[in-house]
Amino acid sequence: MPKLLIYLPLLTLVASTSLSQQVDKASKESFVVHEHKANVVFDQQIPTNWRSNVTLDPLPNGKSVRISIPLLNNSPDSLTIVKGVTDCSCADATLRDVTWNSDKINLLVLELRTPKKLVDSVFASQIVFDAKSTDPLNPKVQLQIKVNVPLLGLFNFREPTYPLRLTGSEKEVQFEIPFVCTVPSPKVEVHFDGDPIFLEVKSDTTSSDSKLFLLVASDLIGSDGVFGQLTITDSVSGMSDKATLLIDRPKKVVVSPHTIRFSIGEKMLSGHAIVRINPEQGVLEELSSKKTVLAPAIIECTIPGLHVESRVNRLSTYIYRVELAIAITDEFSVPKLQDSLKSKNIVWQVRFGDEDIQVSTQCSVTRQEVSVSD
Repeated sequence: MPKLLIYLPLLTLVASTSLSQQVDKASKESFVVHEHKANVVFDQQIPTNWRSNVTLDPLPNGKSVRISIPLLNNSPDSLTIVKGVTDCSCADATLRDVTWNSDKINLLVLELRTPKKLVDSVFASQIVFDAKSTDPLNPKVQLQIKVNVPLLGLFNFREPTYPLRLTGSEKEVQFEIPFVCTVPSPKVEVHFDGDPIFLEVKSDTTSSDSKLFLLVASDLIGSDGVFGQLTITDSVSGMSDKATLLIDRPKKVVVSPHTIRFSIGEKMLSGHAIVRINPEQGVLEELSSKKTVLAPAIIECTIPGLHVESRVNRLSTYIYRVELAIAITDEFSVPKLQDSLKSKNIVWQVRFGDEDIQVSTQCSVTRQEVSVSD
């Protein structure tokens, strides 16, 4: 049986160059060698698309590894490998035999650099081969091998930013922050450089889905929310990672879009806005229990020194469309309106149930339009 070494670079020239540089770098380092013992067979439910999925024993992160995987041709037909490709420039695959007879083993050698950080504890790499088959009904076959590598030594957040929101009326709220931890017997320490809002901080690293539990005092979160950098450190290994933490309160009234554009008509400047009311969850539950039907909200829009006419259309219980108009007169021509609006705030007064809420927006002016933004 002829034997041939086949390298599987990515198909583009740029990617191939990157791959060769990666392999050259890795060749100067010692490899962590791993031999997968069990033969890997293919799912051939689709005759032209064979698939296999193999999970290896855990390997260290941030290392150059050489993985040997025995592949079994579990079909009655022989294959001739034409070409192959890996899904990552960090990996290079070698197949021992070009001709692959039925019921025979072909050795796949995968060389890769495992990542130092990962959003999951398992790194996956996929290799695809195109092959010719002796099956006259299916002369062309594609083989897909997915290799799953559990990684040891990971200690990092899953996301760079965690935006959180207080939605209820409870005095204390517990948030869960997921992170990846595959270091042995960690001792997790947490630091937050923002305002002191945590009543208690705990961590759980007993399962593959490690989590931080942050107990927050709601009354310490102001209307503008809290922003800061969250740091986790393993005092045993010295590893650490950082993520941005954002905790805010939902605004009771939101005027959108962020920029309200006024078109210049023959007699007036006109525009529109959508006003959304967000009652607190406790208020909604109370209204639901009492089966109370609230009257429509009262929405007024004013600009100091100018007369603004508004017409409110109720789209749903908490959503309103507001048509705005500013008359063009001899006293307030378009240039004068534009100059006047440059330095003025627009004030929205919204009354809903027992709530009386004020929202301010600012103006920006262009040559053709007058724009109002938050």
